[in-house]
Amino acid sequence: MKNVREATSGHRLIEAAESSVNKVLGNVSHRIDEAVRSGKVEQAFDKAQETVTSGAEGVRKLVTRKSTDETSTGDKSK
Repeated sequence: MKNVREATSGHRLIEAAESSVNKVLGNVSHRIDEAVRSGKVEQAFDKAQETVTSGAEGVRKLVTRKSTDETSTGDKSK
């Protein structure tokens, strides 16, 4: 049962990451379109990079928190 919970938890993490990346890509696409129309391509790419970095930081915090929770409780089923 423990392995099933771990797989489910990992699956949810992957689904969340995929959803976040797709959202970011959608935002990037929209911003590129706006940037091309307004002539502000460099600013759009800077914002896209900030968004990706911010998203990665969020995933790192989630993974670190999950890892810390498992280590502190000795429970790998979370």
